[in-house]
Amino acid sequence: MAAATLQEGQVTGLMNAEERKEYKRLLDLGFKKCTVCKEVLTIDKFRRRRGGVGRQGQPLLFPSCAVCSDSKIERIKKARTEKYTPDYFRDRALRNRYGISLREYDEMLMAQCGLCLVCDRTPFEIYEDESQMTALLVVHHCHDSGRVIGLLCSTCNLGMGHLGDSPLLLRRAADIMEADSNTSGRPNWKR
Repeated sequence: MAAATLQEGQVTGLMNAEERKEYKRLLDLGFKKCTVCKEVLTIDKFRRRRGGVGRQGQPLLFPSCAVCSDSKIERIKKARTEKYTPDYFRDRALRNRYGISLREYDEMLMAQCGLCLVCDRTPFEIYEDESQMTALLVVHHCHDSGRVIGLLCSTCNLGMGHLGDSPLLLRRAADIMEADSNTSGRPNWKR
C-alpha cells in the first residue's frame, strides 16, 4: 500500500482537509506515524505500552517505531557508559564521604609515594593472599571535624579505628609493644 511510502511533507505541516482525511483513514486502517523518522508504518512496527487502550480500542503504542526506539536506547546506553565510569563513581563517593575529589585523592597518593602513612607499605605488600587484598589506600579522616588526614592501608586504618582513633590509646599500645620487646621472654603479668 502507498501508506508506507508517504513522505513527511505529505503527513505533517499544512495539510488540507483532503490530506487530513486520508491520514486519519490510514490510521484507522492500522497505520501510525513514527515521531522520530516521520514515516507512516503499520502498527505492528510499534511496541505496545503496558496496559491502556488507544483510539477505538486499539492497543496503546509508543510514539516511535521499534527501530527508532532501539537506536535511541542504544544512544542513551552508550552515553551512560561513557559518563558513568568506575572513576566517576569513585569521585562521587570521595566527594560525598570526605569532601575530596578523585584528583585530590590521586595527588595525596602521589605525595605519599603510594605508601600507607603509618606502616610505609603498599597494599600489595600487606596481604600474602590476594583474595584479601584491597588495592586502594583508604582515606583516614577525623571523625569529629571531618578533616582528611592521609591515606592508610586498611589494616592500619582498622587498627586505629579499633582503638577509637585515640592518641592516648595508641601511645599506650606502642609503649606496651616496646616494653614487651625489651623483656627477656617473661610474660608481662609476672614482672
